[in-house]
Amino acid sequence: MKKTILLILMAAAAITGAEAKSPIRFGVKGGVTAQATNLSSKMKDWTVSSDIGFHLGLQSRVHLGVVTIQPELIYSRTNYTLLEKNSRLSTKARINSWDVPVLVSGKLFNLIRVAAGPVFNLSDDASSSRNTQVVPTRPAVTYMAGIGIDLRKVTLDVRYHGQFSKSTQQVILDLVNSSSPSYPVKAGFNSWQFSVGYLF
Repeated sequence: MKKTILLILMAAAAITGAEAKSPIRFGVKGGVTAQATNLSSKMKDWTVSSDIGFHLGLQSRVHLGVVTIQPELIYSRTNYTLLEKNSRLSTKARINSWDVPVLVSGKLFNLIRVAAGPVFNLSDDASSSRNTQVVPTRPAVTYMAGIGIDLRKVTLDVRYHGQFSKSTQQVILDLVNSSSPSYPVKAGFNSWQFSVGYLF
């Protein structure tokens, strides 16, 4: 985690020399993630609860007249707990993700930014509580849509991160050091992101 923050700060420091009048701007951002975790209808014996996560990363703006392209690099961490009702098998999972949103935005009333676009998943890795193993998979391309405002160099954004198709992320729970079979658990992981950023 410390290495991740250090990398982002170093990258931010490297771009502080960009001129404010340039059509290309760079910045940093971070915030909290509220995850809505929905189990497949077939997983009636399971329950799931999510905790508030966080995200941080780099943002950029490429102004092209009335529209703006917003490529970003975002690291996020989310947490949730899965519980199997009958066996009482449970696991607390922590998912770490690297994503690249490429959004197209425009302004309403010259104030509110409306943005939407694809999100490219670079990597997912997971850690879990004792006696279980979680292997996450997620679609390579998802999407984001939301609104934001700019207060001079400060950016405020609210976004929804969802999936294009009905396919869901699959989390496999394996009992470690046990002859019990693995438990495939299909769950949809959609989230709301609340971010604060700064443009240099």
